[in-house]
Amino acid sequence: MPIEQFAPELSKIISTDEPILELADGFGGDQGPAEGPLWWKEGGYLLFSDIHNNRRMKHSPGGDTVVEREPTNRANGLTRDLQGRLVSAEHDSRRVARLESDGSVTVIASSFQGRRLNRP
Repeated sequence: MPIEQFAPELSKIISTDEPILELADGFGGDQGPAEGPLWWKEGGYLLFSDIHNNRRMKHSPGGDTVVEREPTNRANGLTRDLQGRLVSAEHDSRRVARLESDGSVTVIASSFQGRRLNRP
């Protein structure tokens, strides 16, 4: 499967001739694929959301793909804040949450203008 280039800037970060490598499969079932990839530079691994199976996966290059956290409130949209903490959009709990270094969770947003978020 070739890489489809929709913006010329893509060629600045990867060759469109580069082959696509499937790291793992079996995510999302009939509900859809895995989403929200995030490279964790310090650990040298990739995190991504298996939304419909309600889990976050961790892939280590040259290694296995394993469950990193389950359940996740069907989280997606993984990113990191300026302090390097994981931030995700949780569909089931209708909130944006941050994972603290001690493992606790801080809600960043759950409503806007007095109304609950709908699958952020």
